[in-house]
Amino acid sequence: MNLVANGIDTIDSLEEVQDNPGLILISTELNSSDAVVIKITDNGKEMI
Repeated sequence: MNLVANGIDTIDSLEEVQDNPGLILISTELNSSDAVVIKITDNGKEMI
């Protein structure tokens, strides 16, 4: 849940929302070991 909240905070920091609307992508997959892999990405500024 923190990852999604951080993504929202990052998108909120975008200066030009009109030209580059905030986006959070959440994807899941089952790997070869039958473990679930969850990927969360956003198009906000990267963390340093």
